[in-house]
Amino acid sequence: MRNNKFSLFTISLVILLSVALTPQRASAQLLELAFLIDGSSSIDAGGWALQVGAYQSVFNNDFYDTYIASSGFDEIAVAAYVFSGGSSVTYDPDGMGPDPEVTYEIVISSFVPWTTISSNTDSDAAAFAAAVGALEQPANTTRTGPAIDIVVNGGPVGCPSPAVLGGLPPCSPEVDSPPFNFNAPGILNNGIDGQKMIIDISTDGNPTNQDGQLTPQARQDAITAANNARSNDITVNAIGVDDAISLDFLEDLTTPDGFFTTAADFTVFELRLEDKIFAEINPIPVPPAVWLFGSGLLGLLGMARRRKAA
Repeated sequence: MRNNKFSLFTISLVILLSVALTPQRASAQLLELAFLIDGSSSIDAGGWALQVGAYQSVFNNDFYDTYIASSGFDEIAVAAYVFSGGSSVTYDPDGMGPDPEVTYEIVISSFVPWTTISSNTDSDAAAFAAAVGALEQPANTTRTGPAIDIVVNGGPVGCPSPAVLGGLPPCSPEVDSPPFNFNAPGILNNGIDGQKMIIDISTDGNPTNQDGQLTPQARQDAITAANNARSNDITVNAIGVDDAISLDFLEDLTTPDGFFTTAADFTVFELRLEDKIFAEINPIPVPPAVWLFGSGLLGLLGMARRRKAA
């Protein structure tokens, strides 16, 4: 009799786990995924190359078949924003002298425009990969909060990706004429009507102010920006690299419906990035009925134990 009870419990547990781990088809057909990539000076040249190389590899290796085909999404729109901060640029919009001039802090230094990937036969994923791989590192402070705000609502960008605007060369903060300085659209005003929106942040450091100082206000600005994103139905996820970044900060930064992961250093960043992007595109929700079934199953198990003890 004991064996029969054990067999029934085992079979029920297997059914519970199989249902819980079976990917549920997402109701949304279009996912908007914005990558916010840390380009601060705490990342050395080798780490920067590994970071952008990881994104390039992900999108070059059968991205549609690997990440989208079984996800429930028909297509995915992606964009990349490189953030740092601390530098400022003076922009002369009319090219006629000192007035009018606009000076602003460069928070988003480079931008790869929104690209829609909808099949395994088009070249969009490869084009996006090439543009990300060509991004330049600004190597300045870590202005996480203002960067999130720009990804949400749009804002000024110091340089376009070298693969954008006719293959123009990389630019620096000293360049002060169009078309190098322009406004990039954010996830809310990019002209794409996705049913799910995600901001995916990769960073190796805690937020700083414009002077490069770690301050409570800079940390709070980042958390507030993430909360503002959430109020617009945008999920914020993150991947923290190296042990210098606070896990408490990553937990506070990611929205309640989001998650974060970590990488020991940039040599393993690509593996963590692959897992993270797959989890973002292929969520595995557990239906409430499964949890109810599991609770009932545990209750029956408890009853069986009490009977045995009696």
